[in-house]
Amino acid sequence: METYTPQALQAMREQFRRQHYPEIHAEIEGIPFSYFVLPQSLNPDLEDFAFCMQHEQDRTQHLYGVSDNLPEHLRPFWAVHEVIEYREHETTRGRCRRALKRELTMIPQTLQEEYLPRRRAFFARLIAYASQHGYAQDDINEFRASLEHLEQECKDKL
Repeated sequence: METYTPQALQAMREQFRRQHYPEIHAEIEGIPFSYFVLPQSLNPDLEDFAFCMQHEQDRTQHLYGVSDNLPEHLRPFWAVHEVIEYREHETTRGRCRRALKRELTMIPQTLQEEYLPRRRAFFARLIAYASQHGYAQDDINEFRASLEHLEQECKDKL
């Protein structure tokens, strides 16, 4: 994943604020984070997208966002996946699946029937999107492993 200077992150954060994109502060299971709710029109080719700008050195200084297409009650879980992946597993193989597995433990039982199929559909779209947009094969493999995990979760829980 591309990394950014502190100045680039701050410039993007300020741009989001100038655009009046909502900035949400959240904490899930002791993980504090913030994210912006971004218009789906910023990435029309990837429904329910997540956004991460990675700081070049400091894992705690990333910039996160999620699509406004997502229902409000699902957004924090979508965002926490990015937080876990890039704060805790940034360069390790299997980072996406490990982040997903932890993310799924945070989903209340009452939301799983809605969340799991939507997340599975997102990863299927993400694989196609990444393939069409020149992502590294290692990243596509990360997404594929997450999709396989979600397919099993859906089979087991739904």
